[in-house]
Amino acid sequence: MKFNLKFGFGNLLAIASLSTLSLQFQPANASSTFSQKEVDQAKFTLVATPYNGGYSHQLTIIGQLSDKQPCWQENGQGPTVIDPLLLNFDFSGICARGVDGNGYSVRMNNQDMFSQYSPKVVSKEGELQLIAQPSRPSQPPLLIARSHGPAQSFSKLVFEPGWRLTQRTFGDTTLGHFYLTHDASLASAAQSNVQAVPVLVPAISAPIVSAPIVSAPVETATPRLVSSPSAFNQYEINPETVVLMATPYNSGYSHQLTVLEQVSEEQKCWQEQGNSPRVIDPLLLNFDFTGICARGTDGNGYSIRVQGEDLFSRYTPKIIEKEGELRLVAKPSRPNDKEFVIARSQGAVTPFSNWC
Repeated sequence: MKFNLKFGFGNLLAIASLSTLSLQFQPANASSTFSQKEVDQAKFTLVATPYNGGYSHQLTIIGQLSDKQPCWQENGQGPTVIDPLLLNFDFSGICARGVDGNGYSVRMNNQDMFSQYSPKVVSKEGELQLIAQPSRPSQPPLLIARSHGPAQSFSKLVFEPGWRLTQRTFGDTTLGHFYLTHDASLASAAQSNVQAVPVLVPAISAPIVSAPIVSAPVETATPRLVSSPSAFNQYEINPETVVLMATPYNSGYSHQLTVLEQVSEEQKCWQEQGNSPRVIDPLLLNFDFTGICARGTDGNGYSIRVQGEDLFSRYTPKIIEKEGELRLVAKPSRPNDKEFVIARSQGAVTPFSNWC
């Protein structure tokens, strides 16, 4: 039986078993398949997260789901500096987090704009600005939010008038994807106060490595299927162009799953070394990998699929350490379901371990 990991660049699906790996891809649908749900704006914040020694920034969205622990803390003004407290604990069920194109996208006039605009953080006029970067040269970039002050370690980004955060829905299901939302159409936005700005110093996407780790023992079991038919489709990807990687965080004591795909041969996205386990050198971190590599970093980038059925509401992919190796397991949300093993490193824990 094959176990599927939905890898969300468009609707990218990875299929992994204990000993084999095959991948599947579904091209993005230009029509608006999804709807949006309003959220309490006070429970979310936009953060310009630094990388590349602080010279570049990318957008991170953090949300407070429960009052058990604060997910962030704000300090000062012009700009407000964010302390991302969620990096210090297992934030499952407590905080929401969107770190790249799998976690957020632009939506205008109830239409998904992911094929036309990509959120980017740029440095301009002594502040950080979140813009919608167009994929077509005929369209203007749109100003979404700004830091209102010079770049700091983790700077808060404040929405421009008319912009807000909403959450993606599919039917009655709320998904873990956020929209940078404006009610105006693109045509009217270009002629209104939704400002067009020149693009300077585009921020290159880079991963934010933080995710909870599962410590419970794994019991291998055959999962039961959901009864409703799946709304998504899938098709095969060459398994030689994809790798599953255990990415370390918390000083190497914890790991999260990262899925990498080689989209084009312009540059290598990763390099493998050794055996049992194989160690991955994530080369894509050293260049702008747009159009060259695809990357899934959390539950917005992949999920589990069994025999054509999506199990995202039933199982969550998690990495645990057991018996001298790392294991990728399907963690059930229901107490009557069993955890089952999807993949393993087949060797001692090392930085960026590969899976078999």
